[in-house]
Amino acid sequence: MLRPEPVDLQRRVDEIADMLSPTLRADIKVKVDMPGELWPVFVDFAEFQMALLNVGMNARDAMPEKGQFRVGARNVTFDIGDPASGGLVGDFVAVTLSDTGAGMAPEVVARAFEPYFTTKEIGLGSGLGLSQVYGFAQQSGGAVSVVSAIGKGTSITLFLPRAEEEEHPAAPSNVAYIAPPRASAGILVVEDEAEVARVTMEVLREIGYQAIEARDGQAALALIEQDPTIELVLSDVAMPGGMSGLELARRLRKLRPGLPVVLATGYTQLETRVMDEDFTVIAKPYRREALAAALQAAFEREKAWRSPAAAGPKTTLGT
Repeated sequence: MLRPEPVDLQRRVDEIADMLSPTLRADIKVKVDMPGELWPVFVDFAEFQMALLNVGMNARDAMPEKGQFRVGARNVTFDIGDPASGGLVGDFVAVTLSDTGAGMAPEVVARAFEPYFTTKEIGLGSGLGLSQVYGFAQQSGGAVSVVSAIGKGTSITLFLPRAEEEEHPAAPSNVAYIAPPRASAGILVVEDEAEVARVTMEVLREIGYQAIEARDGQAALALIEQDPTIELVLSDVAMPGGMSGLELARRLRKLRPGLPVVLATGYTQLETRVMDEDFTVIAKPYRREALAAALQAAFEREKAWRSPAAAGPKTTLGT
C-alpha cells in the first residue's frame, strides 16, 4: 500500500543527489536535473526514493570503472491512442535515470522487470530491484520503460502522475494500519547497503519504532551486547563478512533467548530454510504494511515461545 502525496521534485534536487551519491562510488558522477517548470507528482516519496536506489545500485554495478549517473525529468501529456503512451492517458512527469555503463542485450532488456531475474552471481543481486521499480510505477498509476544497448548504457524512465493542486495525501484503504505492539520499541537493522538501511529505518520510524543500524553480523552482535534496549533484529539474509543473517539469528538465540528476529530475503530457495528454523521471514522487496506485519508477527512469536502451552507458527510475509 502506498501513501501518495503531492511532491515537488524540483525542490528535492539536493535531497535526491545526497541520497544517491553515497550509494554510487566516488568515481561515478551523479547529476540531478529537475527543470523549474516541472509539474509536481502524486507519489509516495519514500517508495520513490527506494526505486531510485534500486536503479542506482544496478547502474553502479554496470559501471565498474567510473561513469555518470543522471536523473532528469520532463513533463509529458498522453492522448488516447498515443502509441508511445503505453496505455497512459493524461499528464505525467517522466523521470529518466541514465547510466554510462555496459548496457544490456535485447534478451536481457525483455526480462529486466521480471521478479528474480538477474545476470549477477548469487549473493550479488536478488533480481528484485527492478521489479520493485515496476511495481512502484504501476501502483502509482504510471508506468516504466527501459532503453539499453551493449556498450551504450541504460536509461530507465518512470512515468509518474501529475499532482493536481487540490490533491491531498491518499487515505489508506483495504489494508489496516498496524501499530507497533510496544511503544517506541528499539529495532536493530542489519543491512550492508547504507542507503537501503537508511530508507528502511525511515520507514520503521514512520511506523513508530526506534531504529539503529549495523553493517554486518559482527557489528550487530557487538551492539546487542552493549544495548539492552534493542527489542527486535531485522536482518538481511545474504550479507558479506562471513556471517549470514541466518547465522546471526542462530547466535542471537544463544546470546539473547527470546529476542525476536525477522530475516529478509529475495531468494525463494532460502525462505524454506529460514522457516524450518522457526524464524519470521519477509520476502523482498517489501512495503511498509508488510514490514509492520512481519514485526508484529515476530513479537507475537516471542510471546508464544515464552508460553509453554503455545508454539509460534512458521510465518512468511511479503508484498
